[in-house]
Amino acid sequence: MQAIFTPRLSASGDPLLSRDVIDAARGIGIAFVVFGHINPIGPLVINAYGFHMPLFFFLSGMTLRREPPILSLIMRDSRALLLYAVLHFGILAALTRAVFQPAGMAIAASSPLDWRTYFLWPVTRNSEHVHLFVIGWFILALFLARPMSALILKAASRLPPVPATVLILGIALLGARTGVHFFAFAATKAWPWNLLSHVAVATAFCLFGYLTQNPLARFLRPVLNAVPSPLAAALFLYAALVVLRLSPFIMSLSQYPGGTIATLVHSGLGIAMVICLAKALSTSRWTRLMGRRSKTIMTWHLTAAATINLVLVELGYLEAGNVNVFTIFDVGRSWPIYLFAGLIGPLLAALAAERAFAAAGAFVQARTGVDVLRLTTFTPARPRSDRGTPRPL
Repeated sequence: MQAIFTPRLSASGDPLLSRDVIDAARGIGIAFVVFGHINPIGPLVINAYGFHMPLFFFLSGMTLRREPPILSLIMRDSRALLLYAVLHFGILAALTRAVFQPAGMAIAASSPLDWRTYFLWPVTRNSEHVHLFVIGWFILALFLARPMSALILKAASRLPPVPATVLILGIALLGARTGVHFFAFAATKAWPWNLLSHVAVATAFCLFGYLTQNPLARFLRPVLNAVPSPLAAALFLYAALVVLRLSPFIMSLSQYPGGTIATLVHSGLGIAMVICLAKALSTSRWTRLMGRRSKTIMTWHLTAAATINLVLVELGYLEAGNVNVFTIFDVGRSWPIYLFAGLIGPLLAALAAERAFAAAGAFVQARTGVDVLRLTTFTPARPRSDRGTPRPL
């Protein structure tokens, strides 16, 4: 399966981060997503909600071009995001009906289990009342924020470099302020404002990512290269997050108790920490592999947790009525098991599925001449190289 987004080098100058570092950052980021859903508590534990989702929008912005082909971007994301979401919502719904509910596990929904529960309310009600579909808000926000960012970059590309950079930065700050303050407040009254808050904040982080990767890269590169140990820098930033204890925010629910500045500081420190870790771990094949399959892990890590709960229910260690489908809170000292299963389970399943689809596709193509892999969202990811001409988005 394809990842949340496919890294491609920008056509405008020498980028700040290589593809391997971006892949590693996404792998570390998705580990923080799973970690945040497990929600272990301790004096040295940071709140990952303050940066893990802004990180993915930030990294997505790093892959945008200065003059992006907007129509092809929308067409590609329609398949990679919207079609993917509908397909997997259906699969998850079927699993819930066929496997988890018959075992007595609740779906954690405050509504009748009809088609709206599965396909409409995951978007309009942020998934918080149907925990099964926590990816719904993110996929829609990413789908809308990427072309919005592309339109802004296309308009700014007509200006000289310095005014264009200032304009993009100003729009990003305005978007963050609008999404965090105005739209987030209105979201408490009606769900469409919550969607607007998602898109405004997501677009802001996409633009921040683009600026970091491209026009500001020549200023940031000496700073990044001057760090003697990226791992030590990451630990320092982690310690800063522990000491500051900034007000945590939850982007999916448009809850920003600290305001715009605290939100940007919190997410900025977390993103910088992940980038430093990615620089240190970019040679790790498994870290990069998790990044390239981050969308798969995001979709299925809760399923892995539910499977563990189901096994424990069947063995008599848990009461079915005490656990919900696809929630993994309050797991106590067992959190490493859920973290490992949530990361490695979907990853290995994705690799096995890719091989199976590749074999089936090759068989069909040999018999009919039709390349069916191009028509699905299950196309195995192609190897990437940091050399060569960037391919279109």
